[in-house]
Amino acid sequence: MPKKYTKKAENRWFSNSSKILEKCAAILEDRNSEYGFSGFEDVAKVASLIKGVEVTSVDIAILMLSVKIARASASIKADKMLDGDNVMDLINYTLLLDREMRLNDKSNKVPNKKR
Repeated sequence: MPKKYTKKAENRWFSNSSKILEKCAAILEDRNSEYGFSGFEDVAKVASLIKGVEVTSVDIAILMLSVKIARASASIKADKMLDGDNVMDLINYTLLLDREMRLNDKSNKVPNKKR
């Protein structure tokens, strides 16, 4: 049976979520200044040469997110809790995938407005 959250626990969860998102933003800023935002494009070029087919930066972002999901899945299957780093990696790679999709979408199918 799912655990029922008290109002206090729910407030603590929201507070922790905000802190996690702030850390995610700081990590993205740090990685951008360290590696720049062309990283997925560079990896895609190398992968394209190796595979002999076009690999896009979106493909690489999906691949990297898939690695993180597989690792999280293995942890859950082993009855281990995901630590903060796993959660932040999943969030950041999802955001990076979104960025790559927006940068590479020539038809403007990816919504750019707040919901």
